[in-house]
Amino acid sequence: MNFSTNKKIYLVLILWFLFLGILIKFGFIPFLGQLKIFSQKLIEQKKTQNLLELRIKDFEEFSRDYLSYQTILNKIKNSFVAEPEVPIEFIKFLETEAEKTKIKLKISPLNVKSEKDDPWPPIGFQVFWAESFPNFLRSLERLEQGPWLIEIFQLRIGRISEKFILPEMDFGGLNPGDVHSVINLKVFSLKQ
Repeated sequence: MNFSTNKKIYLVLILWFLFLGILIKFGFIPFLGQLKIFSQKLIEQKKTQNLLELRIKDFEEFSRDYLSYQTILNKIKNSFVAEPEVPIEFIKFLETEAEKTKIKLKISPLNVKSEKDDPWPPIGFQVFWAESFPNFLRSLERLEQGPWLIEIFQLRIGRISEKFILPEMDFGGLNPGDVHSVINLKVFSLKQ
């Protein structure tokens, strides 16, 4: 067989393209597939590494700020009545505030039921106050800003007149124009 030069060139080109096609089909395409899988695994590992670095950073920040968090958590814990059967600290708080603002005060227990939207078990109190109106506002603000977690669910205010006698209260020294108030409130406890 005597091949001409042109036929030899065509045969070499065909064999070369055939070899190149086989090389691409069985060598290069699987290599690209493996490269794609490797790249995806590398991306997942990089995301995991970034997530771990963020968690480590958050943990280091938490460790550094632990003392400030601890004081805040202690304040939150102390805003609940410790002993719901004998809430002496809360009653002392009310009496101390009454002395500071010169309020006439009477505290009575109030039976309140825990409602489904109450986050903690409540203890009920009915507080009778009598004082001047500015003292009333100051006292109410101190009660709301006090260390206890409370909810005022009923508030009645009235002006004291010469004819007015509040049967629940036996307070002397009030002037006409002063106010009396009845506040029904819940103080929350961590214990049932």
